[in-house]
Amino acid sequence: MKQRPLIVMLFGLVLGEVFVQTMEKSWVWVVFIGILAIGIIGYFVKMDLEYKRLWFLLLFFVGLGAVRILMIPTHSVLNQWADKQEQVTIQGYLSEIVTKEEGVTLYIKAQKITTREKTVKTHVTIVVYGLSECQAKLGDTYEVKGKLTSLKAPSNPGEFNQERYLRGENVSYICFGTGGRKLEDTTFYIKEQLQNIRGKISSVYRKDLPKKKAGILCAMVLGEKRYLEEEMKLLYQQNQIAHVLAISGLHMGIVGMGLFRLRRKQGASYLEAFVQAGVVILGYGILTGLSDSTLRAMLMLVVFMLGEYLGRSYDLLSAMALSAMILLLQNPNRIYSSGVLLSYGAIVSIGLYQELKKSRKEKEKEEKNWFGKLKDSFFVVLWIQLFTLPILIQSFHMISPYSIFLNLIIVPLLSILFPLALLGGILGCVFGGVGKVCLQGAGLILDFYELLARVIRKLPFSTVPISHLSMLKIVIYYTVANAEQLQEEYAAWQQRGVDFDYRAVSDFKGDASPIRIIYGTQATPTCLFISHDGTIKVLSEGLNPERFEEELNK
Repeated sequence: MKQRPLIVMLFGLVLGEVFVQTMEKSWVWVVFIGILAIGIIGYFVKMDLEYKRLWFLLLFFVGLGAVRILMIPTHSVLNQWADKQEQVTIQGYLSEIVTKEEGVTLYIKAQKITTREKTVKTHVTIVVYGLSECQAKLGDTYEVKGKLTSLKAPSNPGEFNQERYLRGENVSYICFGTGGRKLEDTTFYIKEQLQNIRGKISSVYRKDLPKKKAGILCAMVLGEKRYLEEEMKLLYQQNQIAHVLAISGLHMGIVGMGLFRLRRKQGASYLEAFVQAGVVILGYGILTGLSDSTLRAMLMLVVFMLGEYLGRSYDLLSAMALSAMILLLQNPNRIYSSGVLLSYGAIVSIGLYQELKKSRKEKEKEEKNWFGKLKDSFFVVLWIQLFTLPILIQSFHMISPYSIFLNLIIVPLLSILFPLALLGGILGCVFGGVGKVCLQGAGLILDFYELLARVIRKLPFSTVPISHLSMLKIVIYYTVANAEQLQEEYAAWQQRGVDFDYRAVSDFKGDASPIRIIYGTQATPTCLFISHDGTIKVLSEGLNPERFEEELNK
């Protein structure tokens, strides 16, 4: 740790943010007093100077993390409006426009929110659903009218956590829009041009490839998932290879590092190659939407190239820690994002494996031997799987035991698939049908991906459903004639020492049967209360305890 102070700093920052977010506000000052007291005691304790510096560094970043959480504004008036679902008028600039078949989703950096009685100036981000179209461009000043609501917390175990996801995206509220109009032309021209390029490459994919393959390449290369078919998305998720659909370190490495190495071989200086590659990866990051995994990869790649320019060695874990601190200081809610946790979990596992590998005496022999390289790849994938397993269970409630072997084939082929797809899209934009040759090659690899995934799905235990580890529950299904009989069965199980919280059945619709119940295969379940004769007494999207209690007490 003495050689990696950035890891200590990251640990302190995370500790401080988590402490303040999980405790009562009245206890925050106790934390600060405790940090000060521990710091004073540490000053007088005899220890190595380097360790003493690390100790104070840790305490400082614990305090910094706590302060960063306290800096998040509490919009009391807006919270009241959202709780009451007030009709509001929002004015701000468009930071993102997502066009789907069912309509347009807008992300607005709100500057002013107005009701009939009052106007509030603010700087929150609001996601707007329900609009059929939007004639404005990115950066334009826009006005939306609609119903302001709070972010929805999950009401059932296994349900998609919309609140956590949107807070990770720095979104504070939701608006169900009834209409919108452009107020002023303030377009972000660079971002808009990059989005136009994205649209052209997407059109090439959809013109030259079948719909299924085009949707995968749009997600994999452009970060545009609206064309991704639900069947393919589910197939990739169930086999735990959905990470290839997200813009990550491998994608940024091929684009940025490929250009950096190429310019160096052409005789460019380190500074020249660094600037050119940096501009390209920044542009590519904006083009793909600057997701958290993309930002992480961009920051780590910049650290690597900067190290090359300065003649310093690159440390994976330190670069990871630096990028994580930047992201968490910008938006502390990212700490609960499954995408961030999976991305950084993979990097931590690779870094720790590299550290373990350094201590092995047979390192050089293994690197020269093809079998040693294969074994090395297997253990890297295994480490990633083990480190990210708790996050996968928490997010998707299932695991695929064969994913380790599948990723050994999928990931190496991605280094061929991605350049073919990117080159095919660019050539298709410039020269028309010329890029089709590259796209046909990419299509063959996608066919191989699908074949492997479908073969794996036919194997026994290809997917193992798992509930939340922190809230394991036994679901007991009974067909009853009336509410009284259900209450009797409930009381009987309590007398046997089994006490369960929910008295409803969650039909996750894992297959075509309306009877079978498979836990965790659908993010938002349909919850049913069914009588003995098959009559559905209550049907709700997500668990609705009030409606079930009302039926039980009839």
